[in-house]
This record gives sequence, C-alpha cells and structure tokens, in this order.
Amino acid sequence: MELNNELTNLTMHPLKSVLDDFSVNQNLVNGTQLLCLYYGLVILFYILDAVVDYKKSKNIEISTKSPFQLYLSKLYTSYKNYGLFFLNGIILIICISIIIFNIGFNWRLILNITASVLFFTFFMKIVLRIFVNRHSYKDEMTIRIVNTICFILLGNYFCYNMSFISSPNLLVSLTGLTIGLLLCVYIMLNSIFNPKILQKDTKVHYIYSESFGILKGMLVVLFCMVATLYLMVYCCYRTSPSFYAASGNEIFNEWDLFYYLIISFTTIGYGDIVPIRFHNMFYSRYVAILIGLSSLFTTACFVAAVISTANSLAKSSRDYEEAHEGATCF
Repeated sequence: MELNNELTNLTMHPLKSVLDDFSVNQNLVNGTQLLCLYYGLVILFYILDAVVDYKKSKNIEISTKSPFQLYLSKLYTSYKNYGLFFLNGIILIICISIIIFNIGFNWRLILNITASVLFFTFFMKIVLRIFVNRHSYKDEMTIRIVNTICFILLGNYFCYNMSFISSPNLLVSLTGLTIGLLLCVYIMLNSIFNPKILQKDTKVHYIYSESFGILKGMLVVLFCMVATLYLMVYCCYRTSPSFYAASGNEIFNEWDLFYYLIISFTTIGYGDIVPIRFHNMFYSRYVAILIGLSSLFTTACFVAAVISTANSLAKSSRDYEEAHEGATCF
C-alpha cells in the first residue's frame, strides 16, 4: 500500500502542476460514459465531414430543407469554424449538467471545472496547431483521419487527468486507442501506393519540396502512432501501476514508461520494465504485443515511403533539369 501511494504521488504529466490549481477532489462524472460520448461525437463529425466532402466532390447540392438536416448543417458549420472549442464546449455543458443534477448548483465547483476544461482545450489547440492544420496535407481524407487520431488521444488524456472525472474503463480506452492505431496503419499503407497523400499543401513550389513534404507527413503519422502506443501504456498504468513491474522493485513513473515504450518499439528490450498479467487481465501484455507489431509494420512502411520519396525526388530533379535546359536553349 505504501509503495502504491508513492507511485501515485509521482505523477509527472506535463499539465499536472497547472491542473492542480483547479483540482476538484471529487469524482463527479463517470469517465467511461463521458469517453463513450466523446468517441460518439468524434465519429459523428468524422461522418459529417466525409459526407460533405463527398457531395462537394460530386457537385451534389447539400439540401437543408428538413429540420434534421438543418440541425446537422449547423452542427457541422460550428465544428468546422470552432473545432475543439465547440467539441469540448459540448462536453463541458454535459459535465456541468450532470454535476447540477447530482449535487446542485455550486458556483466554485463549476468555475473550477470550467477553468480546467478551458485550459485543457487551449493545450489541445496548440498540439493540433503544431501537427495538424488546414495546410498540413493536400489530401482531405488524410487531414480528417489525423484530426480524428488527435481527438482520440487528447480525449483519453482529458478523461484520465481531470480530477472531477472518474477513471474510464480500461477496455473502453484501449478500444478507442486501438481504432486510432488502425487509422495510423491505414494512412501508412496508403502512403506506400500514393506518397503524395502526405504532402503539405502549399502554393510555393521549389525543387525537392514535394519529397520533403512527404517525409515530414510520414514523421507526423509516426508521431501519432508512438503517441497512441504511449497513451495505451499510460492508461494501463493509471488504471493500476501493478500492470507493470520494474527489476529490483524500483519505483517508476510515466516518464519511465515512455522509456519502456521507446526501448520496446525499437526492439531493444532491456527487460528492466515488463508488463504483468494483473488480476488475470491481459491489457498490458496486449499493448506490448501491439508495440512489437507496430514496430515491425512501421519499419516496413517507412522504408517503402522513403523509397517512394527517393523516386519522387529523382523525378523532380530530372523535371527541373529538363525545364532548365529547355529555357537555356531558347
């Protein structure tokens, strides 16, 4: 028991010091239900985005005559204009409604929860701004999928680190994260046959820009895959530190788990931190299997993408030289 308390006190996620200022030491919202709702909203907006994009590509007029279509159109417009703020705003309203229904109206509690959600929303916005924005990729499908992966990651991180939310069911968390991992795999497979789906959308073109854009896009997808795997390990640890054991019964924390992920992902495997079958639950070992398979698959895809990029680089160089020679002749 004393060891578990020490492990719990070693939480070192980047937002801990800030979120502690707004902490609410009560589990007022069911994390599993909230996470399922979050997944539902992400899937809904993904489908709406895909339908609208399909109709635009086919030049089909988008009708908003019926009340239901009008309502969905307004939801989609708000989502496209305000993105994370709209999505997290819905979550915040639901959380506050649950709290008011259960314990009544409490100004201090509601303000603390609102401050926590707003701060986390700005954090999420910065993360998405760095890795995903309107000009990240030319391909709309790739943008949509990477956005969905980031939403799944940040939604799980949100539910596990807000003090007023109870820890979600580990199976629900791992199911959503597995879907995110499969989406990463889908992008990597497509990039082998068509590397240009990873190319950045820019109006300025220079020699080698296409190749560098493809490599950068592949690195972003690789980051999403590693982040997904780490969050799987993190969710297991947050559910119970007993899912992992260190050699010599050493105390470890989230940063040590990141080290464990990288060592496992690179197939080095020192064995100083190992997954344990805790209470006959296979979750941590399931994650370890995914880490191993993802490592092998990613290596193959990355090599294939590099070869495709090299071919693209050679073609761009030849086209540039031919165009330059043609201009010199005239």
